[in-house]
Amino acid sequence: MKLNKETLKQIIKEELEAVMNESDRFQGQIPQELWSISDYEDARDEGMLGRLSSYSDEELQMKIEQLREEIAEEDPYDNYDSTIAPKEALINFIQDILQGR
Repeated sequence: MKLNKETLKQIIKEELEAVMNESDRFQGQIPQELWSISDYEDARDEGMLGRLSSYSDEELQMKIEQLREEIAEEDPYDNYDSTIAPKEALINFIQDILQGR
């Protein structure tokens, strides 16, 4: 398949729209800071791990649901180590917070 500039622009646009629509239903439902973290590594890098316990159980449950929806859209054979595992690690971290309450 030969790609010209316009076809490449269209592909990029479609991919960006897909990323932007990912988990949109949670935007505005949970705090922006919580909504925007994508996985354990992101939460760690943003200094969010210590602050996660300050969110309500409902907000943390919605974050878990958001992450699970994102995982469901990934290809487990191609993206497990780079994408799915860090999301699962954040889910486990949040579940530990919820169980410790």
